[in-house]
Amino acid sequence: MRIILKKDIDNLGLKYEEIVVKPGFARNYLIPNGYAELSTKSNKKKIQEILKQRSKKEENLIKKAKEIAEKLRKIHLKIKVRTGSDGKLFGSINNNTIEESLRKYDIKVDKNLIILNKVKILGKHRAEIRLHRKIKVSLPFELISTKVDHKKK
Repeated sequence: MRIILKKDIDNLGLKYEEIVVKPGFARNYLIPNGYAELSTKSNKKKIQEILKQRSKKEENLIKKAKEIAEKLRKIHLKIKVRTGSDGKLFGSINNNTIEESLRKYDIKVDKNLIILNKVKILGKHRAEIRLHRKIKVSLPFELISTKVDHKKK
C-alpha cells in the first residue's frame, strides 16, 4: 500500500516521503495514529505544493546534507569494543555508538537518522545514514577488539 508520511518515523521514512508498506500496518497503525495518509492524486498534489513552498529551505538543507555526506564518504570508522577472550562483544553496537564515534570527527548526525542492523560480532560492517530524503550515505565501520579477561579464581 502506498502512503505519504506526515512525520519522520525511525527506520521507515521522512516526512512527506511516499513509501510502500503492508496494508495492515498502514490501516491499523500509521493512518489511525496520524503518522501517514493514503497516497492519492490530491494528497500528492498537496505535498508537492508544500514542497515547492519549502524549496528555498530545502536547497539549503540539501547543500548541508551534501557537505556532511562528503565528509562521511572519506571516513572509515574504527570502533573499539570490549570483548571476551572468545571474541564475542559485550552488548551490541547501536545508533548511539555510531553517533558518538562521528563526533570525534566533528560530524554531528542525529542518531535517529542512522539505520543499523544488530551488530554483535567483530569485523567490517555498514550503517546507512539518511541525511535527507534524497541523500543517503552508506558508512563503513570496523569493530576492533579490546579484550577483557574475566578469570575466575
